[in-house]
Amino acid sequence: MYHEDWLMSQIRLLAAAIARAVFRRDAIVYEVGDNAAQSQTDDLYRRLSALLKAGQINEAEDLLFDALRPEDPDLLLLAVDFYQKLNALTDRELEQSNFSRAEILEGLTAVQHMYGLAL
Repeated sequence: MYHEDWLMSQIRLLAAAIARAVFRRDAIVYEVGDNAAQSQTDDLYRRLSALLKAGQINEAEDLLFDALRPEDPDLLLLAVDFYQKLNALTDRELEQSNFSRAEILEGLTAVQHMYGLAL
């Protein structure tokens, strides 16, 4: 239990560090644009959200990593938002999807390295 709390804290700290270092803000929330100007990132957000709602976390993470491009900061924003959403799930919800809090931290750390962020 304490290990999971520690992992949750580490994930929150890393997400906050990325938010401050890259986006100059305290928190990350991906917001979908209006219907007239839908981007590919907005579409990806919707697809990830649907997979998360269906409990398909591994599939969602695979989709995210297939889409990431280090030159696109919008995808970094989306990735951090994604891992924050995963971190907000209960341990039971993660277990039901065959995912762990350690995998959340590993994924967010991999994104950090992919984008060349030394925090």
